[in-house]
Amino acid sequence: MLSVIIPTMWVPETFCDFLQYVIKQDCVGEVIIINNSIDNTPNHLWLDDPKIRMINCNENIYVNPAWNLGAKLASFEHLCFLSDDVIVDLRAFYKADEFMAKTPDMGMLYICPGYEEQEQPKVTTGEIEIESGPVTNRYGYGAFFFVRKEDWNPIPEQFKIWFGDHFTFMHFQEKRKVSYYIKNCFFHSPWAVTVKSIAFDPEFRDKVNDDEEFKNYQGVGK
Repeated sequence: MLSVIIPTMWVPETFCDFLQYVIKQDCVGEVIIINNSIDNTPNHLWLDDPKIRMINCNENIYVNPAWNLGAKLASFEHLCFLSDDVIVDLRAFYKADEFMAKTPDMGMLYICPGYEEQEQPKVTTGEIEIESGPVTNRYGYGAFFFVRKEDWNPIPEQFKIWFGDHFTFMHFQEKRKVSYYIKNCFFHSPWAVTVKSIAFDPEFRDKVNDDEEFKNYQGVGK
């Protein structure tokens, strides 16, 4: 059973529409929405579903702290981290949940969006496959990935938006756990819709400088 963790500021127009299908999946036990913009919360029917756990934050805590909070609060062992601007084949939730149940050595399971320009295997038939080993380029993998709750290693608090997926991947590498990727899966995202809405704000750059923090960080993933 999955706990799906979604930080949001309600920017992508597709979010609530796709959410109605996610909560209907039998393998989804709960959807934890980390609400980083209370004032923009829509009055939407799907948000009243009993599977929804709305965590209202008084201010934007940003995506990596939201992932940490969601992992801490999750009721189920299998964690799914989903960006609010993603639309993905719903079978992927079932495939991932089943795969995690039978793969005890798994570290991180992540989406391979299939972008040939990023040297990724392209989506052809849509018959979802899961493989081990590194993809040449992990572009986009942080938009839809899975980790066991017991294996979640909190992302350092100095990283607010960037590098959380990279940190998690490196953590499992150092722990010598095998990471796997989901390929040949129909997937769409306009990428970083929420981040684009705030990342170029000068006030934001004064408060968050993940680039320098990550460069200076020692002991990544330990």
